[in-house]
Amino acid sequence: MVQRTLICFVVALVSVRFAETTDKVCGPDTSNGLQDSANQAKEAAFDWLESQHNDQWGWDHQVTPAAVLTLQLTDPTWFNEEHLESQLSVKQLEIEMLSLLSMTRPPFRAESDSDEDDNGNEFRNLAAGRLANYILGLNTTCHKVSDFFGYNLPSILTFKMRRFPTQDFSNYFQYSFAILALCNSNSRIMRTFVDVITEDIDFGSHLLIKPCIYFADIAAMVVTALSCLRDMPEFANHTDINEALQRGISYINEHQESDGSFGNIHASSLAYQAYMAAGVPPSEWQCTDLVSTLIDEQNQDGSFKGQLMATIQVLPTLAGKHYSHINTEMCPTEEEEEEDIPELFDHNEGGDLISMSISVINVLDDNEELGSFSFYVASGYNLYSIMQGLVLFTQGSFNFVPKDTTWGHFIESMYGIKGDNVAKTFWHISNHDESLSVGKS
Repeated sequence: MVQRTLICFVVALVSVRFAETTDKVCGPDTSNGLQDSANQAKEAAFDWLESQHNDQWGWDHQVTPAAVLTLQLTDPTWFNEEHLESQLSVKQLEIEMLSLLSMTRPPFRAESDSDEDDNGNEFRNLAAGRLANYILGLNTTCHKVSDFFGYNLPSILTFKMRRFPTQDFSNYFQYSFAILALCNSNSRIMRTFVDVITEDIDFGSHLLIKPCIYFADIAAMVVTALSCLRDMPEFANHTDINEALQRGISYINEHQESDGSFGNIHASSLAYQAYMAAGVPPSEWQCTDLVSTLIDEQNQDGSFKGQLMATIQVLPTLAGKHYSHINTEMCPTEEEEEEDIPELFDHNEGGDLISMSISVINVLDDNEELGSFSFYVASGYNLYSIMQGLVLFTQGSFNFVPKDTTWGHFIESMYGIKGDNVAKTFWHISNHDESLSVGKS
């Protein structure tokens, strides 16, 4: 049976401040006005946060991992080999983590008959919440946290969680944040950890968490962690998780104020992430009001309250992001297999063929068309393989230079014209004027 589907791809050189994203702050129904305001606020906050690094290219007040996480989550092109500043910041992140590990690990230890997990026991003075922050920051820049210079960071965090609560690790915000770090690391999560946030938390009329009052920011972090657990294959359709998730969402709903906020920008930003991670439709929780209220809190210099952490927490909201995007968008869990290069045809040879066309346009030079090609190809190939086949089919008339990165294949140049990460010019792929949610890989 012959397929007569026509697929038209346009590869265009464009200039953008941030990498192309399909995320709108309040879903597909977001008004153009709100989206424009969010984009402007995002750019100003991003620039302010970048400018606040210290002389070592980290950030003061122990927020380097959170800053790196937010910058990379907001703009996935921020950390790249051509951006020296981001490389220095990520290197400082590594140095800080190694420094913490060396300071909290005894220089030697006597032999012991204890059956404790020695890997975690040696780092008993490393705060769990702080470690979770570094794991997330390292995850977002695609470090292998299970073998970070020989250290298994999720294993150390797991050890600490097994001893919850302790004097320096006793609240459910920290605990849920630690679960989120393990979840985003694709690490094993013990059933007892799940029980803590599905059974020990009371979303009842008194809104108590044993042993403290339950607040909206804690609720939001619990919901975000539960959403990540729900999406893990081993916890799919887990009744306790789904029920606790619904209780948490209901609690957050009850505490949203008339202007869409949750009392302060910290809680509002965390609530936004919780709703988005849980997949609650924006129309059900005053998303437009929440985002508008947050934007109104921005200072003229781009910061929020003039504070690092406030700005760090708001930025993902302005980008339409939440912590679960660390796994789903940024870091492939395994190397892609080498693609087969398909044979292309200039006419329909019969069989399972589809009709395709590819046009290459330099938008920055008065929409100059550099090339346009139509052909037939068998179904089942990705765009990268087809582009390789087109180079052979046209004997080089169509040409491009790919680049393999941690995030997959990228177009480095076409027809000798390179994209520039510093100048924010990129080769952009669209299908019938619709941006692709996935690139050519």
